[in-house]
Amino acid sequence: MSKITKEKINATIKFTSIDSAAWDQQATLMLAGNEKVDLIYTKSATYSSQVARGQLLPLDDLKKKFGPDILKSIEPEILSASKIKGQTFGVSSFRDFASFAGIVLRTDLLEKYKIM
Repeated sequence: MSKITKEKINATIKFTSIDSAAWDQQATLMLAGNEKVDLIYTKSATYSSQVARGQLLPLDDLKKKFGPDILKSIEPEILSASKIKGQTFGVSSFRDFASFAGIVLRTDLLEKYKIM
């Protein structure tokens, strides 16, 4: 990935792998310790407090300049979900808007009508 980003935007990438069980604590420590982090996963439970503490920066100008495809590919309603006081500090994922088809049936009815 760094090879591509180095050629296109003169940037290198370093991933930090954190166990999911330790994520909340490690993310809090990284942000509180002023560690240099360009991109971080956050969730609704911590997002607004990270913004309030100044740990996340507004992305509106950056999105316009460097992310026009984000603006084209994500519906405005989805993008606006991450706004706080009119500013955007993150990009919502599609995950929360996705769905899959499925049927839930009671076992007794499946057996009664021999659907199983």
